[in-house]
Parts: sequence; C-alpha cells; structure tokens
Amino acid sequence: MPLPLADSSHLATNVRHDLDEIKHDIEDILRHLGDAADEQTEELREKVSNALSRLRDIQNQTQTKLHTAGQQTQKFVQERPWTVIATTAAAAYAIGFLMRPRH
Repeated sequence: MPLPLADSSHLATNVRHDLDEIKHDIEDILRHLGDAADEQTEELREKVSNALSRLRDIQNQTQTKLHTAGQQTQKFVQERPWTVIATTAAAAYAIGFLMRPRH
C-alpha cells in the first residue's frame, strides 16, 4: 500500500530541504573557488557544476515521484475506504495486542 498522503508530503518537504542544503553548499563551493585559473580548479569547478546539475535532476525526479505516490494513495483511499479502515483497525488491534502487559 502506498504512503499516506500526509507522510509523503512530509517526506517530500524533508527531501526538498536536504537537497536545497546540498545545492547551497555546492553553490557556495563554486563561489569560493572564485576566479582561480589553475587547471585543477577548473576541473573541480566543472565537476561541482555537473554534480549540481545532477542534483537538480534528482530533485525534480523525486518531487515527481512523491507527487505521483500521493495521488495514487489518495485514489486508493477514495476507491477502497472500507479496505483502508479495516486494515487500519486490524493493525491497531495487533499493535494493542502485542503491547498489552503480560503477567
């Protein structure tokens, strides 16, 4: 069963935040490299720039997948509300049974 909509949006927010932090770190590295002209600096700048580009692609793909998962979850719940209710009730009963005090 797909993630509940609330969990997937929370996960999307966390992923977006983490990727934004990485992106800012990479951009900061590029700024600190400045105008240095040696060959290694140019090579490093190119690698960092490529990594940033790939990071943006990953971020877009992740957002798309999480959005799709949220829509699929919402559709599943709308089409089968009693299945979701029964499954939730069974899981709650099982957890309660397992957590009961034993004498």
